[in-house]
Amino acid sequence: MTEEIIDFHTHFLQADFLKQALPHNALANFGDGPVPPFNDDGRFDNVFDPKVRIQDMDKRGVTKHVISSSTVMQGTFYLSSKDEPKAVRKLNDFLYQQWVKKYPKRFIGTMILPLNNPDATRKELERMVRDYHTKVVELPVRVGDTYLSDNSFDYLWKLIEKYKLVAFVHPDGIRDPWYRKYVMWNSIGQNIEETKFMTSMIYEGKMDKFSDVDIVLTHGGGTLPLYPGRVDRNAIYRPEETMMNVELPFPSDYITHFHYDLCLYDQKTLQMLFDRYGTSPYMAGSDYPFGDQLPTDILKGLKLSKEERKMLLSGTAKKLLNS
Repeated sequence: MTEEIIDFHTHFLQADFLKQALPHNALANFGDGPVPPFNDDGRFDNVFDPKVRIQDMDKRGVTKHVISSSTVMQGTFYLSSKDEPKAVRKLNDFLYQQWVKKYPKRFIGTMILPLNNPDATRKELERMVRDYHTKVVELPVRVGDTYLSDNSFDYLWKLIEKYKLVAFVHPDGIRDPWYRKYVMWNSIGQNIEETKFMTSMIYEGKMDKFSDVDIVLTHGGGTLPLYPGRVDRNAIYRPEETMMNVELPFPSDYITHFHYDLCLYDQKTLQMLFDRYGTSPYMAGSDYPFGDQLPTDILKGLKLSKEERKMLLSGTAKKLLNS
């Protein structure tokens, strides 16, 4: 019997939108570097064309993709608070009209939001829930220099909580120019951004205040799940400076309150995480088409029961999506 596989971390691009956005985004050093060519050889047609994508999914035995914009390449943060809402609406409509509504058995849609404009963010989120029944909102870790744990974004978490949305958190690149050499913005920069998001959400008390919100983090959640000892140490020795907003005894107690994809590229690391936290926080997610060839590849040879494997490949995603 064929396994059901729901890949929670997959991307799409829209050609005209990409052309406009790419010079301002991570691959072009946020406007400070040359604009790289993309897809000149057709290798990534599967990120533009849903028919090509479905053919590839069939070859790989993947049932469904939860599909989100590649904000690393076509993020909208560079636009003004006036222009961003129009661009976001256009891209959201494109995803649903050209991908999700045409192929509802293969694609589960997400939404992006014009976070430079809180009023427009409210309207777009409610429009997507009303018009497309969207269940997943794709979020960056920060807007400008302000992380989403800041009180100024409480309105956003309240909306996500109200409409019972899943927050899919994916950094759109790290701004510090130090990371530009050797593609470190990608290899370690994304993980650092995820770690900063997690720790700030914990320390600022947002994981308590919005405890009903399901948050899915990309790339295995960065380094905090792997190295929680130092934050816990400070909870013991400097609680007056670290734990004043936190209800649970240690920051690491919140690690299983997040969900994570399997995009770690290392089986030993994943097995270590399973041994420490169990498999329930984790779910298939490959960063398609830029990451793992298959979301199942990293599970080969790992010690898993049939039920654990089923939950990793589809069960946890279905539970979060109420499907």
